[in-house]
Amino acid sequence: RARPFVFTRFSLDLSAPPVPSRSVHASMDSAALRTITLDHRQYFVAASAVPGGGVQVALTDGADSWSGTLPASELTPPNRMDAADYARRLRDGLLGRASAVGDHLELELVPPSERKLVWRASVQHTGPLPLRFALSQAIRLPAEGSPGETARAMAARLARHVSELQAEVEDGDEAERRLADEAALVE
Repeated sequence: RARPFVFTRFSLDLSAPPVPSRSVHASMDSAALRTITLDHRQYFVAASAVPGGGVQVALTDGADSWSGTLPASELTPPNRMDAADYARRLRDGLLGRASAVGDHLELELVPPSERKLVWRASVQHTGPLPLRFALSQAIRLPAEGSPGETARAMAARLARHVSELQAEVEDGDEAERRLADEAALVE
């Protein structure tokens, strides 16, 4: 029913048997991908919530992968900011969502094989005092032991999401054709 999806920027063999799954794959939102460039190399970032209020982050360049979980206890919200709101804003900032316009995301190399994402933002408090909070969070991501595991999982989820979108478009096209046929019968 859905047309096949082909990656044009890089290719991954999704027919290969999956590597045994680790927690990084448990709740990744298929639409939650962002790209970031460091030294002319493009990386894909995925982020999701974890039970207990933390944030799970995966990073891949298509060949190597890094992932980590930032538990709620390591989040650094400012005083008077709800930790859940902070975690949501962090995820939105990591993914470059519209609600996080103006946020800044940096990627750093950490020898020998880690990566570090540094997120910065500011938020206007809507209470009786007009306060502006400066938000910042660093997330260290160790290299994954199984090369390609995160990239394969991200690509599979993205392909599933695109297939779902294609199916929705085809359903919409079919509904539009039915409406046009009914309108022609009425005339």
